[in-house]
Amino acid sequence: MGASDSGDSSMNRTMRRAALVTLVLAGAIACLDSNEPVAGTLRVVLTKPPGADGAILFALAGPSAPVTPGAGAGLVLWGAPFAGRTPVKVLLTGSLTNGQTILTFAVNDVNKASQYSASILQVAADDGTYAQRNVGPFSGYALQVTR
Repeated sequence: MGASDSGDSSMNRTMRRAALVTLVLAGAIACLDSNEPVAGTLRVVLTKPPGADGAILFALAGPSAPVTPGAGAGLVLWGAPFAGRTPVKVLLTGSLTNGQTILTFAVNDVNKASQYSASILQVAADDGTYAQRNVGPFSGYALQVTR
């Protein structure tokens, strides 16, 4: 065996390693770019102005009906099960705070979180009057559906 045989063998090993690394990276990228649905849980988060609020009614819509709804900490969820339809109306009572997760729900694909929306219909004060709050544009009330 001459010196050139040893160099060829080393070059072949290097080329095989490079090919193996390329295949592994291509496989990893293919997994990341998968369009397979990922079941999981989404959250509805409340933004609100200062003041005591004790009830919220909102509509939740999306590409598929949400299931297994759960009220946020300290809240009570009222009404019937969602029954496989969208949009659904959701009524929660309890002390509402800014930045609070007010509802969680299961979906068949969390990658579609941006396709879900929540629209506030009514908010009631929690100051003994239960007065209806203004929830229109620029009121400071908003809901966001997120992972």
